[in-house]
Amino acid sequence: PSLFPTLPRVKPALGFSFYSSQAPKRFYQNPNLVDWHQITCEEYDEVFNQLQACASCEDVAGLMKMNLDILADTLLVVGIEQIAQGEFELDAYFYNDIVPILMALIPKMDQHNQQSFGIIVTALGHMDVQHEEMWAVVESKILEGRMYRYMGIRDICAAACTLGTAGRLSAEVSQKFEQVLS
Repeated sequence: PSLFPTLPRVKPALGFSFYSSQAPKRFYQNPNLVDWHQITCEEYDEVFNQLQACASCEDVAGLMKMNLDILADTLLVVGIEQIAQGEFELDAYFYNDIVPILMALIPKMDQHNQQSFGIIVTALGHMDVQHEEMWAVVESKILEGRMYRYMGIRDICAAACTLGTAGRLSAEVSQKFEQVLS
């Protein structure tokens, strides 16, 4: 007889166990944000390391499309930062493959993804991305999605700086950022 009886495992109501290697399935036509804790560490590490080893937008786009079912906001950040820090040319792979993924995932971000959102916006401004539709989605998320309320002061300052440099800082966004900072 043990002092600590073994309790039976209770099956979760949603059919997903935090301890299993089972990951929720997502579809490219309707991508959802995946929390990084919903996937196994091995899957996360593998994609993370592959994204850091990418040498072009084509590589990043291929990895993102191939791993949409486990593309957490933090992995999205790694891919965008790899492009920005590697100063990759923003080619057709970026505009045809990565931007649609961003446009689908950015509206799904909430206060739990505020740091990733800030980093992505800052990187996109730094890269001077020329895609009006994507910037409309970002601005909508900041204003109508009220993401400015959750962004940290450093993220707001960095985003305002790079958006202003890229000519993408609208008066409304600037006013909301200023409201938070004052």
